[in-house]
Amino acid sequence: MSSPESKELMKLFKCSTDVATKVMSAFAESKLLPPFSGNFQSFLNDQKHFFYHQWEQTKCCHCPPAGCAIRRKNRMDHWIFNSFYNDNGIVHRKHVIKQEGIIQQRCLHKYVTRNICLDDLDITVLHFVLLSSGKLNGPEMSAVETINDKRNSICHAWSTCCFSMVQMNRIWTEIDSAVSTLSNPILMPIFKSQIQFLRKFDIDKEEISSLSSKLDKLNTSLEELSGRIPTNSNNINTTITNMEVSMVRLTQISQQNSEDIKQAHQALSQEMKETAQEERQALKRTLQHEIGKLSFTILYDRQVNVLVPQETFKEDIGRCGVSANETTLHPNNHLKKGIPL
Repeated sequence: MSSPESKELMKLFKCSTDVATKVMSAFAESKLLPPFSGNFQSFLNDQKHFFYHQWEQTKCCHCPPAGCAIRRKNRMDHWIFNSFYNDNGIVHRKHVIKQEGIIQQRCLHKYVTRNICLDDLDITVLHFVLLSSGKLNGPEMSAVETINDKRNSICHAWSTCCFSMVQMNRIWTEIDSAVSTLSNPILMPIFKSQIQFLRKFDIDKEEISSLSSKLDKLNTSLEELSGRIPTNSNNINTTITNMEVSMVRLTQISQQNSEDIKQAHQALSQEMKETAQEERQALKRTLQHEIGKLSFTILYDRQVNVLVPQETFKEDIGRCGVSANETTLHPNNHLKKGIPL
């Protein structure tokens, strides 16, 4: 790690992530933010419809009925759009149009501008915003491309010794030229002196280790991000469409299941009522039959006293729908009516 090539690569990495990023951020502010009083959040809010169609080609509620005139200049990765806008806004139902479960129009109010500034952005994001703005001339576009390409080649280096000193000297020269093109005349001497200082600075082992660790973390984050995000808008559209169709099917299944459960509950309640009624009628008939049999077996000439407490007997007979007055046994007519117990 302490070889001349390793030290030179770490100095280039520091220049691309510090000096070059500040230059591009200042340049973007001078090119894009004067109409918005230097407020990047206001710029994003104003350009939401434009950036939406750089990311997604599906029609939105801000598009005119005849069709949207905004054309995609550069495909916007999902992670860049997501770094500008949250998706937790209020969706107006009338703004969303579906046909056969597939979204034909989205509600742009769903996307809410984040509270961020230009200094929060990486070179990759600044590069996209500047090239998409359409406000750069030829030399400015070339300078922005140069800084972005050199930064990517440095950050994605497979080894700290993969560049020769000749190659790295060429990179220094190209970055210096690009910085001169993009810098404000007042700030240019400051930025160029910082670059010269970095080139002559003897970076120590501790700073090499720190920069190397930052480089490793950056590459790891980029790999994880690229693994989670679909590679193109078609994949994103397909994923969203599949999810929406699945949600429609789940809703239909849920509604059908709820109706089935309701019908089953009603049928079960009716069946229980009918069963209880039948059992009650059967018990009543059985009890009357047994009482009739009992009356024929008693041959006394006086009223029979049933050896059951009167209240209990009345209560049990009453449950079966038979009047206690109808159940008094008598030797003459076996089941005499009107005689109280």
